[in-house]
Amino acid sequence: MPIKAEPRITAWSYSRLQVYKQCPFKCRMAHLPWNGQRVKEPEGPAVVRGKVIETEVLDYLFGAKDAKLPESGARFPTELAILKKMRSRVRSKVKLGFNRAWKVVDYFAPDVWTRMEFDLIFEDLLPGQKKHYRAHIIDLKTGKIYPDKFDQFELYNLVALILPEDIITHKPELSFAEGWYLDQGEIAGETTLMKSDIAKQIKRWEKEADKLLSETAWQPRPNNMCRFCFYLKDNKASGGGQCPY
Repeated sequence: MPIKAEPRITAWSYSRLQVYKQCPFKCRMAHLPWNGQRVKEPEGPAVVRGKVIETEVLDYLFGAKDAKLPESGARFPTELAILKKMRSRVRSKVKLGFNRAWKVVDYFAPDVWTRMEFDLIFEDLLPGQKKHYRAHIIDLKTGKIYPDKFDQFELYNLVALILPEDIITHKPELSFAEGWYLDQGEIAGETTLMKSDIAKQIKRWEKEADKLLSETAWQPRPNNMCRFCFYLKDNKASGGGQCPY
């Protein structure tokens, strides 16, 4: 009898890594077929709300020049107004795919190894400089601030420094990323990466990714988030219930 290969995930993202760390089984259910079919978890209210707010803010920034600041951006009136004035230099919702050599490929290319999306990215001069630039990434966030997820900004910084010139034109000396927490009225997670630290960061993220991409066991990892999980054993009536816990 042939031995069927265990399913593997072939491409990673920051969000997939987070789900995998929380529970390998949940990650497996979210991204691989189960009994020949995908069991997709419905989007929760917080996710739907986040998408609506993001759309409102981006419409304000890049829509009609006389667009009014939406209530969802009311805690960032000055910051968003500045971005609106410089919007010709700002790129939004930039989706990127990379292969194993960290070269840009099509988002759905057969050899795509990781995927990423920037909410807002632009270049600005370093303070006091006339020739030296930095890449600047802003991630629009809703909900609470979770410091244990600030490493997402470190990944953003790494990618920004290896982007080709058709995306980042001035070969920035460093990259700076931050989260704008729209509900809280706070900027948090500010992180900087120098060019000299690129190799170190690449090694770090490759190590993280390899754990996920080599996984075949997909064992459940019971934790205090199980009660919210769609795949919870007691959630069969809603289409979940695949987990033994």
